[in-house]
Amino acid sequence: MKLGAITSGVIAALLCTCGQAMAGAYFGAQTSASTGDIYPGGGIRNGAYAFGGGEGLAASSVHVNDGVVVDSDGTGPWDRGVGAVSVTLSELAVPPTIGVGAELTGKCSTLDFNGSMPIAASVFASGAALAAFQYIGDSPRELELYYEFTADVSISPLDTMWRTRAYAQVSVWDDGMTRYSVDGEELEILGGTMISASRSITFNETTNGYTTRSALVVFYVNPGDIFHVLVKSGAVAMYGESYADALGTFQGEFDRPDLVRSLVPAPGGAALGLLGMAGVFRRRR
Repeated sequence: MKLGAITSGVIAALLCTCGQAMAGAYFGAQTSASTGDIYPGGGIRNGAYAFGGGEGLAASSVHVNDGVVVDSDGTGPWDRGVGAVSVTLSELAVPPTIGVGAELTGKCSTLDFNGSMPIAASVFASGAALAAFQYIGDSPRELELYYEFTADVSISPLDTMWRTRAYAQVSVWDDGMTRYSVDGEELEILGGTMISASRSITFNETTNGYTTRSALVVFYVNPGDIFHVLVKSGAVAMYGESYADALGTFQGEFDRPDLVRSLVPAPGGAALGLLGMAGVFRRRR
């Protein structure tokens, strides 16, 4: 499966203090995508960007098609690539779902910068979600959270450092969480206590071809406990014709959904599900 082009961006400091179903229950969805030129001296310029989501929102979806939109300086379009990301939270006992993808056409702009022309292009796409749940069982127990992540990656021969990749992360937090920050691939605790560092699991797929990976997160709860599931996923394509496709593939489930209650309100007709991202890429393999 081949993508069109996805821009990935850094998701920073999403404050989850709104949209609370009850005290201590925080949730939100955030998405970001971008394309840009890479110059010989390093750095990325002439970017086209899209951002969505925020605190108290149960869904967010963005799509950047560099063959249609202009960059931040009003030049283009340059047809460098396409980036897409969609994040969905549920009012049911279902953990968040994220789909991301990034694809480069192999083209770049024709813009001079300090006497240099761009040598390649890049696409980034990333999404993050924080969902709140309550354990409604009548006795203490361990809960299991299973996540699966599937990525189709094609790395250009020009990408000698294998920057083209797809990645994902899932972690469980207690009800002391007040906010979080996602920066690059590192999770930073800004408030609250992580239930267990060993229950934060990261996938990072840079292998050419189609790969599926899974993770089992096990944590202990008492009756009435509120806990949060934080997930993020991203896709990067750099240097030459390439793609990292993980659209609609980062999905999870609880082993006992009958003992879990979502504290995220029903999104209603405003929800931007992963099905809405179908067909956003121009080429398929």
